[in-house]
Amino acid sequence: MKTEAEFSKVVPDHNNIITEWVCHQLGYGTEWLQNYITYGVLRKKKIIAGLIFHDIHPGDDLSWTIYSSDKHWCTRKIIKFFMQEAFEYFQCRRINILVNTDNKKCLKLVTGLGFRNEGLLRRFRENGQDCYILGLLKSENKYQ
Repeated sequence: MKTEAEFSKVVPDHNNIITEWVCHQLGYGTEWLQNYITYGVLRKKKIIAGLIFHDIHPGDDLSWTIYSSDKHWCTRKIIKFFMQEAFEYFQCRRINILVNTDNKKCLKLVTGLGFRNEGLLRRFRENGQDCYILGLLKSENKYQ
């Protein structure tokens, strides 16, 4: 029997609907985004997650911003697709991600994907929230 997660699919965001959904859920506007591409994860035609590739420097690095409303969005197949986009399509050597220090679920997710904590950005957010910066090198990608 197939699990609910197996019925999820990744779609590109052609009209900024997913980008705006991710940013709204995180309490951001979209004005901070530069040089970005967004993908959504849909189940039964409903957005359950979005991943924004931003600050893209092909051959060098890019950053991810992720939001999900369903803990089952993150399948091996979906993560492999996102890793291939970063490391093969954009030919990046690293992915960067910022995570609020109090966001334990996200920290667990990204460290489970292989991201390593590289430092603390004190009072980084507009509200004074501290953030960890995490990175994943191409050589550390376990989803090849």
